[in-house]
Amino acid sequence: MVQRILNATNDTIMGVCPAKLIFGNQLPILTPLLVEKQIGHDGKTPEVYIDQISAAMELLVERSLFHIAKENGIGTEESGGFEFKVGDYAMITYPTKPPHKLSPLYRGPCQIVAKVRDDIFSLKDLVSGKVINFHVDRLRLFNMSSATSDETLMELAAADKDEFIVEMIVDHRGSIKKRSKMEFRIRWQGFDESEDTWLLWREVKDLVALDIYIQDHAELLGL
Repeated sequence: MVQRILNATNDTIMGVCPAKLIFGNQLPILTPLLVEKQIGHDGKTPEVYIDQISAAMELLVERSLFHIAKENGIGTEESGGFEFKVGDYAMITYPTKPPHKLSPLYRGPCQIVAKVRDDIFSLKDLVSGKVINFHVDRLRLFNMSSATSDETLMELAAADKDEFIVEMIVDHRGSIKKRSKMEFRIRWQGFDESEDTWLLWREVKDLVALDIYIQDHAELLGL
């Protein structure tokens, strides 16, 4: 099964899976291995057993491919040149880096619910239900099968651990002339001010919260 999943996974460089290179579209690599009901020695069809095996294999392949996609970015597309639309699902890059070494490269999937402007989209967190705005550069299209269920999407989104959302930027320090050394005080959603964190410019430069903060601080308009 592991070999089968690897053979059905798109190569990041070639953009095609190994099985397709060899067999083209002749081999239904993502369908269950056992699909036909066989007759046992007693003359009865073990339908329940075969159905359970088929369902288990199909689920294993689906979940494994989603896991690979989330860990390695496979199944996502860069935002450059791609026009997102309401209803699409997207993965979101972290502002700096994943929360810890075991975290996926991206968070999500989240659903696009509105287009705020050409470069800003509102996305709904499938777990919390909250809607947050993100810059298009942080979005990666989440490719999925038309048969993918809402339950599967929810479970995949819920797999993220130690994920924190920036509520707002509340303060800054340092000189705009030395932008790389500037620090911004981050207020995390769901935490009080005692949990605020000071982050460097490079760690907050892609945040929508920074755009909002700059609008109220004219001295930072040159950033």
